[in-house]
Amino acid sequence: MPIKTKNLQYLVDEKGNKKSVVISYEEFKSISNKLTQLEQQPKIEQNDSSNDTEVINTDFLEHLLIQLKKYQIIKSESGRKNLIQKVFKEIKHKVKPIEEEQVEQELLHNVPELDKYFLQDLVFSKQIETNILAASISNKKRSPLLFHAPSGIGKSSQLIAITKSSKMQKTFLNGIFWFRFGIYVDILSYQLYLIKSLGGKISNIFNVETAKESLAEIVKNKRCLVILDDICDPQDVLPFYVPGKDYQLLITTSEDNVLDVLQYFIENVQINSINPLSETQAIEFFLNKLALPDITRNSLPIEAEELVEACKYSPSTLDFLATTVRSDLTGLKDTLERILNPDYELLEKYPSTLIQALYINVESLGEEGDYYLALAVFGSYIHIPQFVVSMLWNYLYQFNENKTTIFINRLADRNLLKIIKEPTGNYLSLHTFQYEYIIEESDLEILHNHLLATYRLQCGQHGWIGGPNDGYFFENLCLHLHNADRSHELRALLLNFDWIQNKLKATNIYALLNDYEWLEGEEVEAVKNALHFSALPLTINTDVLAEQLLNNLWEKRSNKDIQALLNQAHAIIPNWEWKPEFPNALETLNK
Repeated sequence: MPIKTKNLQYLVDEKGNKKSVVISYEEFKSISNKLTQLEQQPKIEQNDSSNDTEVINTDFLEHLLIQLKKYQIIKSESGRKNLIQKVFKEIKHKVKPIEEEQVEQELLHNVPELDKYFLQDLVFSKQIETNILAASISNKKRSPLLFHAPSGIGKSSQLIAITKSSKMQKTFLNGIFWFRFGIYVDILSYQLYLIKSLGGKISNIFNVETAKESLAEIVKNKRCLVILDDICDPQDVLPFYVPGKDYQLLITTSEDNVLDVLQYFIENVQINSINPLSETQAIEFFLNKLALPDITRNSLPIEAEELVEACKYSPSTLDFLATTVRSDLTGLKDTLERILNPDYELLEKYPSTLIQALYINVESLGEEGDYYLALAVFGSYIHIPQFVVSMLWNYLYQFNENKTTIFINRLADRNLLKIIKEPTGNYLSLHTFQYEYIIEESDLEILHNHLLATYRLQCGQHGWIGGPNDGYFFENLCLHLHNADRSHELRALLLNFDWIQNKLKATNIYALLNDYEWLEGEEVEAVKNALHFSALPLTINTDVLAEQLLNNLWEKRSNKDIQALLNQAHAIIPNWEWKPEFPNALETLNK
């Protein structure tokens, strides 16, 4: 809590002279804790401008210590009193923004950062904020808000800005949650994250339906805002559509079919449109993205204003084009001509100017554009580990780690991807339209085989079973085998005890069960069902895997593949004996 300044009290001697200042123990402890936190801030070089906060904190601590030393020198009571009051005020002023920042970080879950050149639509923000806040004083169930606009118009950015509002954060005290969707998404993992963050238990949840029931129960007494960004399949919304007086759902989509389907399933959904930038805003944005100090609106070539209009004031489209003409503005005329007469005709569901601008941007990379297209191999395109990209590019193009970092930063500067910095490392994120573009331009089967070859070098003599537990391999190997059309290898893994055990220990039961969705077959289905039946004990203790497989698959041991799996499990616990669920079952089988 912020430190409160109040009128000071004193202990006095027999003559009434003030001897000591009186403060409460809680207030003293608060001051002590804040000073300790400040003192523990790491010291850095003064010329390191990337860590201004640490510099300020260190300087402030030194300033406070000097002020407190003056207390010993000051003789007058009034002087000492004034000094103490001054110190209190300075601490209060300094600590408050730190605490506010900590509160914001605790409230905002996975909310992306805004582009520094983002232009907020204040009228739109005020309108949405008013609608949401008005619902706070109503006893009715909150209506989900759907935001529909073409890709690249900036709908996600406008909502990110709204989450930063202090009014919104005070309204949704239990958290504001941001979930990116797109083409491929693990809905259950999002549900589990939300339930756990709101204080719920997830140990007995193994499917989307159960998770929805648990979420409905926990949000009854929670005040939270959940944003489902970039919905491509309207069915993805339903697992999060639960009743709650203070549970607000926001949805963004660029898909026209999402509107009709959601209106059918959710009668009270409110549809909102997002306006593009104005002409003035769009030109300002384009100028900022050009980043040319000597260029103003008055000095821009006439083609620039025509280009901005042709792009329909779309921020993403203008961003793509600004980076391609930045080095030579004489190319504006040719770029305008290509935007007005696009020579790229794929991905018709997106604005043609947006896709044409993306095509021009990638084309301007020359042969290095192939490096960008190689990112199509990653199914989870909103969260690609940079170290895996580095491995792949090293295998394909002999890139070292430093060269990879430089090129990724270059792609980010051209708005071809975003870099997400996390404690576990850097991750890359693509927009859905970017991902669909590179899929159209790539030979996916070859790329999947290249990535598999990259990892095969790390697996040693035991093959895939001995792969590295690096946070990506066990999580995604089966996906790449499936997409590389190597179903024989995939089937062998799904029926191998050592793989199942290693995968379970490296990930969790949810990820393990998902792998069995890539392949059909009687044996695969039997193992999947056995694992699903054993989900709860395996969540508690992965060491019971062998016992669980033996218990749940023993009656299917007539199948040679199941028998081979059971032989591996039996080798782990050689003293295991089958105990039928019903006493007469053994007699029936013996007959």
